[in-house]
Amino acid sequence: MLGLCAVIVDELEYRDEVAPAVEALKRTWFGTADLTLHYSAVMKKSGPYAIFKDKGRLFAFEQDIADLIARLPLTVLATIINKSEYTLEAAARPALDPTWPTDLYHVAVDSVLERFVEFLEQRGGTGSALVAEARSPRKAGEGREDRLLRAHYEGRLDVPTRFFTRERFAAVLPPTVDFRTKSDRVAGLELADLLAPQIATRTLRQIDDRLLIWQAVRSKFWVRVRDGRVD
Repeated sequence: MLGLCAVIVDELEYRDEVAPAVEALKRTWFGTADLTLHYSAVMKKSGPYAIFKDKGRLFAFEQDIADLIARLPLTVLATIINKSEYTLEAAARPALDPTWPTDLYHVAVDSVLERFVEFLEQRGGTGSALVAEARSPRKAGEGREDRLLRAHYEGRLDVPTRFFTRERFAAVLPPTVDFRTKSDRVAGLELADLLAPQIATRTLRQIDDRLLIWQAVRSKFWVRVRDGRVD
């Protein structure tokens, strides 16, 4: 399974509401904002997250995350790919679409980017920044995977996808990707990291009632509107 989640926030609302709210949550639970919220670390229940060996405290923490998501001014985009099913049809893709990426992660990126473009077009806006979590932790943006992602993203401003022209991409997207590491403690990336596993679990297993965070995030998904109709 591969899941990619993006959080869209107005620049001023991010500065004045989102980032302070995430810091406040961390201080409430851990006594400091100097740590990074990371879903897999929470589930491992080690280090500062050892408190969640108590199932009651973990439930309360997830409830606080859900409450935070519900009240924050943000929009969520997500792409979930079932790798085992995808590989069965992947070989035929390039014949149908020569611009189709060979890297599965880039397939997910394209899907999110297309939805982001539509979101911006629908609101008559442009993206001031696109921040991605570095997959090369030593130097953000300089490792092989980050360089490949940057090249793929910047290439989309020149090479269309099957459904989107390069002009549509270039008209609303920023010229490049700003890479940050987990140690940078970027609130938007922390939220995306917490949301992606819950969205993936819900998508693949269809279990709503036990996913507190999913209950909050489902109202935050961007909905496409065409000719007055909701798709």
